Amino acid sequence: MVAARRRGMFADARLILIDPEKLRSTEQRPIPSLEEFREIRDPHELFSEAELIELFHEEYGSNAHSDRRVVRNERLRRRQLNALLELEKLLGSPPVLSDDVAGWLHPVLSKRLKQAGLHTLGQLVDTINGRGYRWWTQVPRFGEKAAAQVVAWLQTESTIRGLEVELGIQATTKASRIPTGMLTRNRPQQAGIVPLEHLCLSPTLDGTQRNNRGIVCTISARNDLEALQQWLTTKQVGSSTWRSYRKEAERFLLWMVFERGSPLSDMSAADCMEYQRFLMELDPECGVQWRFRLPREQWLAPRGTKRWSHLWRPFENGLSPKSRRLSVTILTLLGRWLVETGYWARNPWLHAEVEMASNTARDNRLFSEADWRILWHCLDADEQDAKSERLRFILSLCRETGMRLSELVYAKCEDIQYLPEHLDDGGTLLIRTGARAGHKCRLSGRLLRMLDCYLVHRGQGSLTACAPSTCLIGRLPGDLRDTKINSEREISANGLYQILKEFFAKVAAHIEKEKNSCDQAHADPNAFRCASTEWLRWDRHVS
Repeated sequence: MVAARRRGMFADARLILIDPEKLRSTEQRPIPSLEEFREIRDPHELFSEAELIELFHEEYGSNAHSDRRVVRNERLRRRQLNALLELEKLLGSPPVLSDDVAGWLHPVLSKRLKQAGLHTLGQLVDTINGRGYRWWTQVPRFGEKAAAQVVAWLQTESTIRGLEVELGIQATTKASRIPTGMLTRNRPQQAGIVPLEHLCLSPTLDGTQRNNRGIVCTISARNDLEALQQWLTTKQVGSSTWRSYRKEAERFLLWMVFERGSPLSDMSAADCMEYQRFLMELDPECGVQWRFRLPREQWLAPRGTKRWSHLWRPFENGLSPKSRRLSVTILTLLGRWLVETGYWARNPWLHAEVEMASNTARDNRLFSEADWRILWHCLDADEQDAKSERLRFILSLCRETGMRLSELVYAKCEDIQYLPEHLDDGGTLLIRTGARAGHKCRLSGRLLRMLDCYLVHRGQGSLTACAPSTCLIGRLPGDLRDTKINSEREISANGLYQILKEFFAKVAAHIEKEKNSCDQAHADPNAFRCASTEWLRWDRHVS
């Protein structure tokens, strides 16, 4: 039965479980003619013909049904024997990628894997290598212990030899513990919808000699891919700006090459307009019939798919109007830089009509003075502990300096300069990261005293007493799940973003509850729910 399930022969698996006794052949009784039956049962002709026929049916009427059952049982018995002979050969065979998971794994585990769409060993291995250590989170009612058992079996020598596919290091090691770049280096270059670092284009699609190439080029790029990579070097590698620019340029390059079948240096204003419509119709719920060459599924991947994974795609879902406008803005800047460096002769984005739906969200994405009063009121109403002190310092720092999210998480105590004897006069904070690297922000004495209070809650002492490398916004002892991580480690950009979003949601709930307050009578709770770290900056255009 197990061998049959490995090959997906479920009908044979059921057949060989039939009790052989039920299929045993029985001898068939000969059926006499009516005259022979009369000689046996009515030699003196005491019954009428009708009565004789009735007696005949009573004795031999079910014999035809018995004959059919005998024939069927004999046929099933032959099939059962043939199946057993074939399956016996498979008992010692190693697993192959096309085998059904039910033939190798526990029935409970295989059932849950199939509910997640993993029917064969090949699909299982492909998913584990693509999603990494936490692949099991996508399988209903499948825990880490069960996943470890499955991975352990897939890593046995006999299994590897049979499947001829080996699990990568990402299957057994958490992503945070894998050296940076190891998974990226192991992936080969290819022509397909892959990240820029793994993309390899043919000479006909790399833009080496195309229509829109400039006459005098001041950069050393030989093709479109190298030109994009040099453009990205103008931004600080790893910054939020760099990631955003890479994402939009990558998406458009892949779309031009694999959807339009044309190199980037051959793009026209019509391509720009068509790309905008592509972004608008990318959402599966937009209600518009898909009219592009490649299926929508080839562009979409689940949220959080890593760039080293073969499951990676440039989009996670459809884009909002704000995201579509940002995409056009970044691509226009790319075209302008390529023209300025002489790589392009003209910028087609300048001649493309922007077809973006208006954003119904509030235009002035900044907190007003009334909004700030509500923020402080909600913060004062909370329990005064280390988390509230951290939040108070973050809000005050953002309002005074207009720092971006990436700048906040990398700022350190050594970046602050001030004279201790003139504490009330404040100090100066040097921004070392992002586009504003080298920019200085003035800090008030009140903010520095607030920082001292926050550092005390973190167990670091005052600003003058703590280590220079201490992060301004660090983790609290309650944030640390791993005791090996000390409290001087900075909060990640995503962690800081989530802290503020949770606070804004709490403020929105407070507004709905306290609608009669004079400050909150005209406040919009939905505006606070939509707020982000950008709203805290007193001037979003600080240079």
